[in-house]
Amino acid sequence: MARFKYDPTQFRQRQLFPSSVFDLLPKDHACFVFDEILEQLDVSSAEEGYSFIGQRAYPPKRLLAILIYAYSHGVFSSRKIAKKCTEDL
Repeated sequence: MARFKYDPTQFRQRQLFPSSVFDLLPKDHACFVFDEILEQLDVSSAEEGYSFIGQRAYPPKRLLAILIYAYSHGVFSSRKIAKKCTEDL
C-alpha cells in the first residue's frame, strides 16, 4: 500500500503559502530596517493636508517608504517604481 502524504498534518494542510508575504523574506531584509525607521518619523504635518472629501489617499508614510526604498536601490523613475510595486514584494 502506498503511503501518499502519510503524515496527517500534511494531508489536512489548509494553507499552501504563509499568511503574510513578509514571512517569505529573511529577517534581516532591508525592508524591515526601512520600516522601523519610517515608523519613527512624524508625518502629521503632511497628513493634515489630506481631505476626507473625494477618493481615499494612500498613507503618506507608505508612499515615503516606497520612495526611499526605491531610491536606495537605484530606481528613480516613477514608472519603474510603479512597475516594481506590482512585481516585487
